Amino acid sequence: MNHESQSESAAASLKMIVDSVEAIVRDTVSETEPAGGSKASLKHLLNQLSISEVKAVHFIVQAGRTPSWLRNTSSIESLYLDLNGIESEERNRQIYIDFLVSKIDRLPAYIASYSEICGERHLDPFDELGALVQGESAHSRSSG
Repeated sequence: MNHESQSESAAASLKMIVDSVEAIVRDTVSETEPAGGSKASLKHLLNQLSISEVKAVHFIVQAGRTPSWLRNTSSIESLYLDLNGIESEERNRQIYIDFLVSKIDRLPAYIASYSEICGERHLDPFDELGALVQGESAHSRSSG
C-alpha cells in the first residue's frame, strides 16, 4: 500500500472511531442505556484503540472545547504536536481515556465544534490527523 492510500485508510479509520464514540454517547443522551453503561462502553472502545488513536480522539475533543486553538492555526499537525507531542506515551493512555469518559455528555458538541471550525478553516478534520496517527503508529512499531 502506498503512503497516500495508507493515510486515506488512517483518516477513514479515525472517522469510524469518532462515529463509534458519537454512537455510544447518543445512547446516553437518548437514555436507551444508563449513563454508567455508556461510560463503560466508551471506556471499552477506547481501550481497544492504539495510543495514537486515543490521542487523536483526545485532540479532537480538546480542539473542539477550545475553538480558538483551531482558529489561530494553519495546520492541524502543529496544533496536535503542541497539545500531544510526537511520542506515543502509553502511560498517558489512562489519562486521555479518563478525560474523555469524564466529558461523555459534551463529546458530541466538542466533535461538532471541531468539524465546524475545520470546515471554516478549509482543513479536513480527519486527513491530516489520520496521517499523524498513521505516522505515529509506524514510528512506535519500528522503535518498539
